[in-house]
Amino acid sequence: MSTVDEDQRLPADVVPRNDPARAGEPGAALVTGATGFLGAAVVAELVEHTEQRVYCLVRPEDGTAQERIEAALRYYDLWRDTWSDRVIGLAGDLARPGCGLSETDRRIVVAETDTVYHCGAGVNVSYPYEALRGPNVSGTVEVLRLVCAGRPKRLAHVSTVSVLYGHSLEGAEGPGVVEDFAELGPAGALGGYGLSKWAAERLVVQARERGVDALVFRSGTLAGHTRTGVSNPNDYAWLFLRTCAAMGAAPLAGSPLQWAPVDYAARAVVRLTRTSDGSAPPAYHLMAPEQTRYTTLFSWMRRFGYHLRPADFALWRRRVLDASVTSERDELRQIAATLPDAAAGSAAVVPDVACDRTDAELAKLGVRCPVLDEPLARLYLRVGLERAELPAPDRVAAAS
Repeated sequence: MSTVDEDQRLPADVVPRNDPARAGEPGAALVTGATGFLGAAVVAELVEHTEQRVYCLVRPEDGTAQERIEAALRYYDLWRDTWSDRVIGLAGDLARPGCGLSETDRRIVVAETDTVYHCGAGVNVSYPYEALRGPNVSGTVEVLRLVCAGRPKRLAHVSTVSVLYGHSLEGAEGPGVVEDFAELGPAGALGGYGLSKWAAERLVVQARERGVDALVFRSGTLAGHTRTGVSNPNDYAWLFLRTCAAMGAAPLAGSPLQWAPVDYAARAVVRLTRTSDGSAPPAYHLMAPEQTRYTTLFSWMRRFGYHLRPADFALWRRRVLDASVTSERDELRQIAATLPDAAAGSAAVVPDVACDRTDAELAKLGVRCPVLDEPLARLYLRVGLERAELPAPDRVAAAS
């Protein structure tokens, strides 16, 4: 039996053993991955639109857990000093037993929280499964153990649409379409990250079958915040655009992108989690309903001031790989490690992923995905410049 086969089997002790519900007593929320892009936005959404106290599981690498969560929210331009009594950092680690919580902090989580937003994961598409199984798979088991103890809790598990990649749909020519509200299928030809998230979602499916109150959110590519303009510096699409700006060239790529703003995704997760009547579908899909082509994004970048020479993808890729060897720009090195070799092809099959049912549920709650238009793209570019994530357009023009 392979490691993945073993890992996707939920341990027998993970069953609800919660205390009786306490009517009229609102509980706190626990957010894992709170220093990450989506997790930080979920924390901000909870503080701004609920009355809950928000506990944040944080690895205390440099400084205390409280210092780290405040620093992360400041980094994303979300922190407000008035939040210090409601946003509480708890030192922990998803890859460790009990999520690495101290016994005191574990008692707090078990007794006080009624909602767990599991946004935490190791995210690196170049890592093998074994490097990610600790935080992504074992960590999900530990989170489920917390959910099953003490006060009754609802779990909001953040997965990824990449768990759907890697195999064609039966009866369809090519990749086909994966509807939202769909059950998780067998694992296809996934990379390490996708496979670890697939195994984690399998664990949550089994927990639901045992009576755990859980919702699953498969997230697509997330764009920057519509208010702050801050983007995820490690997001592939943002890295791709930054690389084009740094190279002064853009490949002839007309592929579409469904780029949903992170604050929309956070609001969707929180609103659906708080309003669910306990009969949630197998999974919601958090994606922009409208597609934007990279060629459109490149035209907006050109109007912003970047001189992007059109280039054949193979030639552009070779230039990026060559430049990444000596460049000091981090985006070049990150993109170079993940660029597909068009000549070799790709083992993964990427289906079209639908989100219309999720959008309909969110519309009932007054939540709609903002359209990625040129003004919003210009906000992302302007803030990217201010944060030194993008080179200045005049430098690009001079280099070309």
